[in-house]
Amino acid sequence: MSWNGTVRCGYCLEKGHNRRGCPALQNAMVARLHENGDDVYAKHYFEKKKGAKVRRCTYCNLKGHNRATCEELKGKVVKWQTTNAAFRRSLVEVLLEAGVGVGALVKVSNDMWRLQTNQGLVMVKGINPEASIQQPYSCLAVRGILDPRQSNFINLSTELYLKLSYQSGGSERLWYGSDLEVVSPTRHSLLQTIPNYDEWLQGGTLKWIKKEIFASDTSESFYKNKYVE
Repeated sequence: MSWNGTVRCGYCLEKGHNRRGCPALQNAMVARLHENGDDVYAKHYFEKKKGAKVRRCTYCNLKGHNRATCEELKGKVVKWQTTNAAFRRSLVEVLLEAGVGVGALVKVSNDMWRLQTNQGLVMVKGINPEASIQQPYSCLAVRGILDPRQSNFINLSTELYLKLSYQSGGSERLWYGSDLEVVSPTRHSLLQTIPNYDEWLQGGTLKWIKKEIFASDTSESFYKNKYVE
């Protein structure tokens, strides 16, 4: 592989393939066998090629391509990005409409709370940058009142989750939150707390989305494709 990440063949020096998949090398080996059927080097080449492990795409489990060029995964990425963009836009709208903007005071009661007190006031810092349609929980960033150095991510109330789910087309069955009461509302923008928020609102980068999908999902036909030649 060259310094810029492009694969270069060690035989013909062309880009786009390696020595093992080089068509020029294969043609040369065919020619050698045609001239001499006992050519040891050429026979070894084809024996090794015949015994090589057949590679399959790690997403759809079909032969002939890899995850980087998988058309099924590309389609899933586009669909997931569109859905996640709708979720994130709805998240901002729902929070601001409820007064849960930057600087709002909210009362939280949560057994998993890691700040100083349960059932205490915390101040809203913004939105968790990792909030997504796949991970709708812990999407609100807050900090402590007694000690502002302490911070955490918390769930929204069940009411807000259901509203968010309805607006963004999510699953109500999964989106249930915890006790959260808005004590002092504000509608200051939450987007300024998110790095590259324009890109964030578009659903995220393709590289990140593909990573998120592959971390928890494979093709519906993955196991059936194992037997497809």
